[in-house]
Formats: sequence, C-alpha cells, structure tokens
Amino acid sequence: MMAHEMLVEDFARWYQPLELGSDPETRERRRNGVAALASQVGVADVECLVRLAFKTKQAPTSDEVSRIRKVMKAVDPDFPTQGNDREMQLLGGATLAELFRRGGDVAATAALTVSTTAAGGARRPELPLDLALAAESAMDTLSEVRRRRLDPAKKVELSFPADEFDKVIEKVDHAGAVEAIKLIVTAAHTALTTAANRCADALGEARAYSAIQDEELQMLWWLVGERSWDLDRPFSDVPLPERALVLAKELAHLTAVSPGPTGVKALLSRANLKDQDEVTIADCVNACDVDWLAPLVEGVDPSPITRPIHFAIKRKLETGENSAWIPGWSATSGLDQAKKLSSLSIAMLFYSERLLANLLRKPV
Repeated sequence: MMAHEMLVEDFARWYQPLELGSDPETRERRRNGVAALASQVGVADVECLVRLAFKTKQAPTSDEVSRIRKVMKAVDPDFPTQGNDREMQLLGGATLAELFRRGGDVAATAALTVSTTAAGGARRPELPLDLALAAESAMDTLSEVRRRRLDPAKKVELSFPADEFDKVIEKVDHAGAVEAIKLIVTAAHTALTTAANRCADALGEARAYSAIQDEELQMLWWLVGERSWDLDRPFSDVPLPERALVLAKELAHLTAVSPGPTGVKALLSRANLKDQDEVTIADCVNACDVDWLAPLVEGVDPSPITRPIHFAIKRKLETGENSAWIPGWSATSGLDQAKKLSSLSIAMLFYSERLLANLLRKPV
C-alpha cells in the first residue's frame, strides 16, 4: 500500500535546515535511523515523537528521548547523545511523516495524533513540511485503503507447490518410494496450509469490510434521523457550543475502523456544524452537562498535548467550576484560552481525539 522507507529526496528536504544536511553519508545514516525507528514505533510511542516534532512546552520524558537516541545510535554510531535539540525535532517530524506512509493502527494513530496536536492550526511546528496537512492527507489515504472493497478470489488463489512434486518424481522407484510418499505429504500439507491461511485472511478482511458497511449504514441513519442519540433531541435543539462535542462523540462511537471515513466532515456539516460559527474549546466544554462529560474521561489521564479537549474535560470535572479550570488548562496545554475555532473544526478535532482514545485502549 505505502512505501516502507523514507524516500531519499524527502529526507534531503527534511535535513536541509541543518549544516550536516549537505553531507550525503551522514544524511543517509540518519535516514536509515529514521527507517529503523519507524519500524519499531508502537501506538504508545507516537506521543513522544509528536512532542519532539511540535517542540511542545511539555517535553517527552528523558527515558523516551533516550530510547529514540538508542535506536538512532544503533544505526548511526556518530549520532550525538545530547546537544542536538533541533535535529531531534526534525527527526521526530520525519519519523511521523514516514509513519504516515505505512498501514495499520500505528499509521492511523500517528495521523490522528498530529491532527489533534495541531488543534485546528493553534500549534504550527517549525518543520520543512506542513505536518498537519500531511496528516490529513494520510488519513484520507488510510480511509480509502481500509474501506476498499474486498476481492476474495485474490485471497484464496491456490498456490500449487509444483517444485515439491518434481522432487517426488525423482524419488519414484522401489528404493525411494517411502521418501517420495513423504515428500507428497509435505507438499500437500504446504498447499493446504497456504490455502487455509489465505481463507482465514479473506474471512478476516470480509469481517472488517462488513463492520465498515454497518458503520456507514449507522452513520446514514444517524444523519437522516437528525437527532442526537445521547441527548434524545433534534440536532437543531442542541445549543451550538454543546453540539460540536456531542455530535462528534456520537459519530466517533459509530466509527468501526480508524481513522474513519473521508466523508466525516461532510456528515458533521450536514448536521449543522458550520465554518462560520466560531467558539472556543472552553465554551464547548462548559456547555455540556457534567453527567455527559464524565464517562468520556473515566479512568484515563488524557494528554494535554495530543488530546487537549479531553484534558479540558478532565480539568473541568476536577474543579467543578465553569471558569476556574480554564487558565490552568491553557497554561498546561499551551493553547490560547481565547482562541476561537469554527464549530466544525472543533467537532473534527474532538472526533479525532475520540478515535485516538479508542486506538490507545486497544491491546498491544
């Protein structure tokens, strides 16, 4: 589906801001280090890369940074152990960009995490690539690939081990008959095992595709009904600041496969969330009933960097006030408490945060 190694020309652009970017040998070692790092990153490791790339006020822990340096140093013995903060920022961004190329939950997590961290343009890292825009493009690609119609015939094509039977023919005489039979059994077992594995893969993909079909049908019923399932009210009767979070949460609940279908923004727009209606994150959180908010953060400690709205909800519930929590949330998350975003942008941000929460809860 996607390349599994960062392209040479791409990496050259990433390293251009650094003096060592002009040294092709050093640049190649660094590129190999990024490829190695991307191959080892799990869902839980993505936030460290994001904090490095965005150079957030809340930096990753020293242990997390040390693990990255260890991987880089294993590939490139000359990689510095300290004093290269700008390079670490570029490496964090480059690794995330490389993860976008790959399939699976790690790629979806990387794209969603960058999107939620960017917070509708509130955070803009100093990188050679618009990382947030690249994340949106990656989510579109992942959505299309994961929702591609299955062709079972391609999955269950039988691979006949002709070479194994050629070996049998060579053994067919009185002395080699027993060994020939053994080779036949081995060849037949290979063929059957291959067919069984392919059938299992096809059935797994069929189940996933069926879940996606159910997801799309449920989303359609939700939109046609024009009614909030959580609040049991028409969309139009849910006040605007509250509507942005409630409808995003409901749509995320209906999403079977991350990062969700490409039409989510259109669905939320049809549900009467507009680019023209601007509100703050604090306004949206304060507009929601605490009983509705509480289950969203129950038993979790959301990151102020990658899930700022969930972090806002947590702070709101901890203080029990409508305004006392806002300055602390703003200071910790690094987001301007007065910054207004469109209701549609906040809904998309919260939708991504909800999907990210689901990915982080998955067993490794």
